Amino acid sequence: MHQAEAWARERGDRHISLQVFDHNAPALQLYDSLGYRIQSRALIKAIQPPDGEQAHRQAQRGEQADANPHKPRLGNERWGNEA
Repeated sequence: MHQAEAWARERGDRHISLQVFDHNAPALQLYDSLGYRIQSRALIKAIQPPDGEQAHRQAQRGEQADANPHKPRLGNERWGNEA
């Protein structure tokens, strides 16, 4: 981290921004000890397809339905646009 800060300082950068999960306590403690402070929080919510729609698409592709239909999907996946 000290090398990254030195590199950023040499470039003339005024800030370093980090992303860390709330549940990553060791990383949060490390960054806090180095003087990093929380500036904002990102919130995310998985949006589920209408009932039965996901299973129907999977059947069309010859796949089995997920054991957990409420499993979060990747942010770049959209309902109806799966490959």
